[in-house]
Amino acid sequence: MSDEADRDLRQRFQVLRERDEAESPAFRSLWRAAAPAPSRRPWLAGAAAAATCAALLLLAVLARPGADIESPRPALALEHAPLDFLLKPVRPCASLPMPAAAGRGFLE
Repeated sequence: MSDEADRDLRQRFQVLRERDEAESPAFRSLWRAAAPAPSRRPWLAGAAAAATCAALLLLAVLARPGADIESPRPALALEHAPLDFLLKPVRPCASLPMPAAAGRGFLE
């Protein structure tokens, strides 16, 4: 591009920027419109907090540790595991005949 075409392009973009700035609203008016309205019931948050504290206090008093509630026996404290018999070695039964290759090497 030539210098003259560059200047013309810059000037056109400058005109577009100025138009956009003139048409856009001021930032302060947008900021004020987006601000939350003041609450009509400021006491509502305090009442909700007080009710929550009262419920927690009541729960703490009624559910004291060491009460008469029995805890269930934990599953990890079983005397033996359900599949414990699988860990024991298998003894050959005397009534069954032994295979012919028993006791000898596999490749012999």
